[in-house]
Amino acid sequence: MHAKEDLYRQRKGAFPSGKDSHRFTKDKIKTEGKMGVVRDVNIIFFIGLIISFLGFFVHMIGMSTTRWSYRTDPDFEYGVFRYCVGDSCKYYSSSNSDLEACQAMTIMGAISSVITVVLACVHVTLIVFRRYYLALPVAAFISSLIACVTIMMGVIVWVATSHDSYRDVSSDYELGWSFIMSAAGGGLFLVSAALFLLGRD
Repeated sequence: MHAKEDLYRQRKGAFPSGKDSHRFTKDKIKTEGKMGVVRDVNIIFFIGLIISFLGFFVHMIGMSTTRWSYRTDPDFEYGVFRYCVGDSCKYYSSSNSDLEACQAMTIMGAISSVITVVLACVHVTLIVFRRYYLALPVAAFISSLIACVTIMMGVIVWVATSHDSYRDVSSDYELGWSFIMSAAGGGLFLVSAALFLLGRD
């Protein structure tokens, strides 16, 4: 008899009734809802978002700095938009068609990278609120690919034209860290494009 009463009390304690039962059920639903959000956001796509943001950040640093081509003696630095002689830096007063092409490609790469990050963020946000649109991850994939192509085209144009012309003046000119950062940014967008494609479901 006592054993049955103990068993009844244990069961009653495990399943609260009244207000406690309502609170228990509500908390359980809330917890399951949070777990559902984590499951719904594709981890591959989310990693792609992080990499695309990193690619944007790296490319913007490379694009806005002057260490694309340089020499140390005397101290000259050339970037896509500015050049430096010693500690004095200036914007180009005039530019040839090759430099303008490089500038256009790097700017298009920056714009495409912003669009990529925005599209990926919107997709993840909508998933959190239980909304899914296949067009968003596909658009993020396409814009990421465009960012990669335009950035890398800017890098290639720089090496083939501007840097090559500096090397004709002096063989001391080398490619600098600004150039490397923009090239790395383009490579990161290629990786993010692949992850967006794989994680679109």
